[in-house]
Amino acid sequence: MDQSVVESLQNSLVILIALIVGVLIAQTILMAFFVIAFRRWSTHLSLKVDALTASALPALQSMRDLIEESRNRFHSIGANLEEISALTKRQAVKIDGVMTDVAARAQVQIVRLDGLVSDTIEKVERTTDVLQRGVVKPAREISALMTGVKATVDHLRKRRRGPHDHATHDEEMFI
Repeated sequence: MDQSVVESLQNSLVILIALIVGVLIAQTILMAFFVIAFRRWSTHLSLKVDALTASALPALQSMRDLIEESRNRFHSIGANLEEISALTKRQAVKIDGVMTDVAARAQVQIVRLDGLVSDTIEKVERTTDVLQRGVVKPAREISALMTGVKATVDHLRKRRRGPHDHATHDEEMFI
């Protein structure tokens, strides 16, 4: 190989090593800044957590006391609910008995009412039939007879008048 190529490679290698060393030094400086910043942030956060803990502890103790009191009240409420439930069941059994009795009585009354309605309908039908045969049919016959008599009388009148006395329909309307 040529001496100049070797020297050129060596120079390139020295430059590359110098560049890597420079990057490592910059990285170390940045890491030192990050460590310092993290320590400050950690110290600051630790102070805030301590302050929060100091103010939260009394509230947490109050909550524990409240929960304990509530637990006792809930036990009392649960016992009351059990009593109410038992009483409600007993009342429901009584109401069921009463409703069964009412339903049975209502059914008997419905059967009686059905019989009364059926009997009334039958009587109304018989009465209507009697009226039809005894009143309406003779009334129709009398009406038909009267119509026949009227037609006969009208016919006899027309014969007596003669052809000159006969007024036309238009004349009757005019008068």
